[in-house]
Amino acid sequence: MADNYLEKRMEDLKAGRLKPTVASTGNAKRKGYVDFPFPPRRVLIAGRPEGVALDLMRAMLKTGSKVALFDSDKTAGEALAYNEGVRFHHVDVSTPSDVAAAFANLTEAWRDIDILISTVGNNDTRSLADLWSTHRRRFPVPFGYGGRFIIINPDDAAIGAELQTQLAGHRIAVNCMITGARPGDELRDAARTCLTLCLPGCDFIRAQVITV
Repeated sequence: MADNYLEKRMEDLKAGRLKPTVASTGNAKRKGYVDFPFPPRRVLIAGRPEGVALDLMRAMLKTGSKVALFDSDKTAGEALAYNEGVRFHHVDVSTPSDVAAAFANLTEAWRDIDILISTVGNNDTRSLADLWSTHRRRFPVPFGYGGRFIIINPDDAAIGAELQTQLAGHRIAVNCMITGARPGDELRDAARTCLTLCLPGCDFIRAQVITV
């Protein structure tokens, strides 16, 4: 009888009179795991493509983000563009007119940036903040992710609070990071910390000094 019952159920299933039953898992997550979405971002890194900057570049590329690099080392930058797929701009970040031209070129191509990571000096970092805030005044972000400005090894960590005041109106959160990451160490703590700071839900972390 049992065999006949199973055969009858199979015939009904094949004929479309029954639908296969699949156990529903709903939205259950694996125990012991927390998942965070990291939508692809438009990322600008200002600074020499080595050490922390190189780690961050590769970390962002692994998320599917677009990455642009501003630096004066043309040979290294072009090699990274060819091998890694970054958008390289040969720029002397200490020359405001060069930076402004490169920033205008980048924002014309991308419309805006979402994340700016600076490994250059405080004055050059201020110039980048001025360019970004000027762009946002012209083209405000109507909703969603405002932005994140991360300053690596600043000359003076007080710049974090200074730029947070300047950029808060554009919903751009600012952080300073003091790091001892060494050149050639891929995806060290600094890169992982930056990825965490750039998560959409972490915009409340701002104007703080983080030591890694």
